[in-house]
Amino acid sequence: ELADEAGRTVLHRAALIGNEEAVRFMLKLGSPIDTYSNFKETPLHLAIRNNRLECVRVLVEAGASTSLAYGTKEEMLVRMARAGRSEQKMLTATPTNPYM
Repeated sequence: ELADEAGRTVLHRAALIGNEEAVRFMLKLGSPIDTYSNFKETPLHLAIRNNRLECVRVLVEAGASTSLAYGTKEEMLVRMARAGRSEQKMLTATPTNPYM
């Protein structure tokens, strides 16, 4: 899969800027959902860090791992909570991918 100089794929970039339609499209095409960039960030990490709430929801519902390393687990939960989603809802989302 194509990536920029930071190792970010199209899915990373879509999550970073909050382009929900592009996130859905890339998932439909089979883009790897938990790929790390050169900075050890997944698309979910970028969506959380940038408060892209709908992209967070789409990625979690599509099966993005909420346990991949990005700081500590507690830091990730704090970021998720700050993004406006309860940790319980985020961590118990059904990990099925309706786009495959």
